[in-house]
Amino acid sequence: MRRLTTGILQRLLIYFTTAKASSGVIYGKVPQIVERIQKITMYVNQHYTQPISLSDIAQQINVTKEYLTRFFKQHMEMTVGEYISLVRAQHAYEDLLGQRGNLTAIATMNGFPSTRALNHAFQAVYHQTAATIYKTEHTLD
Repeated sequence: MRRLTTGILQRLLIYFTTAKASSGVIYGKVPQIVERIQKITMYVNQHYTQPISLSDIAQQINVTKEYLTRFFKQHMEMTVGEYISLVRAQHAYEDLLGQRGNLTAIATMNGFPSTRALNHAFQAVYHQTAATIYKTEHTLD
């Protein structure tokens, strides 16, 4: 969880301290942007074990799905789906290292619909599949 929080804070720090030629950010809007990002990320972190739809998140922050998609991509430089997969992958990685079940159980516990989705997320985040990491960790014992 600490790694996830640090990563988000680093992205926000880089984003808000980097000069942008035409960022479209109006003076005084930064606190609202940060607050909205916090609400989105908090919702995902609290519900990552369950199916999450754009509609669920949009409803929580009182915006449309389309606006949510544009807003998140613009300010976090990743899609909402990528962020959800990132959060799930980080939690699954902790479970994998803690040997909390087989890959199917770990995928299910962390909101992935299948081990294939888990492996896809791991490939994107850790550049190797969950199966590879699982085998490595379980053969070391």
